[in-house]
Amino acid sequence: MTPLAVGDHVESLSTFEDVLRELSVKENFDLKVHKSDKTRVILTCRSSDSCPFRARCNWFPDQDKAILTSLHSEHTCLENAPVKQIYTSLMAWLIVKVPKLLTVTSQTSTKDIMDLVKKQHDHTIELQQAQKVKVALLNNNLAVHANDFQKLPAYLDALVAANKGVYTKLLIKDDEKIFYRIFICLS
Repeated sequence: MTPLAVGDHVESLSTFEDVLRELSVKENFDLKVHKSDKTRVILTCRSSDSCPFRARCNWFPDQDKAILTSLHSEHTCLENAPVKQIYTSLMAWLIVKVPKLLTVTSQTSTKDIMDLVKKQHDHTIELQQAQKVKVALLNNNLAVHANDFQKLPAYLDALVAANKGVYTKLLIKDDEKIFYRIFICLS
């Protein structure tokens, strides 16, 4: 079931989590972090507290690697797992994975997202899931851009302060608070 076995080495604790999250998507179960700190990560099944699934990975700084130290890969909960929890876990996984494989823009089709997930991860997602991932990623991009645009006046002030004779002009549509144009003339 799991691609890892006790004693296997991975690059980091986050790599360990990534490998098991991908497994959880393929096997339709949901993981939760039971304990985590700089030296260990313990993952258990979110679907049921009585499910025996448990994986522990420890970080060994002297060896500069993480080692899977404990694994109980059996699930007793898969038939009783709440579909909503698995769906939520899949969505979170998709929102992390899709941008690593594809730059999502308004022109990106949901079929492109579905095909890419199928090709790269051998996992079929529904049209509705691909649509929700696209919307979530586009909203994240807009929030990042809005935050970056707010930094422009300070950037222009720093540019003028560091370079004598520089002229800058930032044009914003005042009624809508939308960035319109920036002009920079170096002397």
